[in-house]
Amino acid sequence: MAIEYSVEICNQLAERFGRVELYRPMSIGRYEPGTELVYNMSAVDSDFQGKVTLEVLKFVGGGFAGQVYQAKITNIDSAGGQIGQLGVGGIYAIKILIPPSGFARLFRNLLYRIGFGGPFQLQVNPVSAKA
Repeated sequence: MAIEYSVEICNQLAERFGRVELYRPMSIGRYEPGTELVYNMSAVDSDFQGKVTLEVLKFVGGGFAGQVYQAKITNIDSAGGQIGQLGVGGIYAIKILIPPSGFARLFRNLLYRIGFGGPFQLQVNPVSAKA
């Protein structure tokens, strides 16, 4: 009999992992609905900067370039109250530049190493991602 996938069990395991206080951080392959993410952000077209708290609503898809999630902004901590066109309560797509599988990451990094002689720039160079 197959065991069904349970988000609750994943959350319990993550909590137990955190209590052990290992030196090596837990590797997360995919975020579950309800996960809270906090990022330092800056607007592409202005000097606005701040910290944004997101709640993952659902996994949309993923491939060699990364993972896409539907997320809701629950808090923006900045001097202006919002960053560019982003607002609290808004639902947006967020792209995380880490592929969902180890094979996809290895394949992507190999292609970039052969084609460009370097690592995947969007993941290692913030200026590339902003451009």
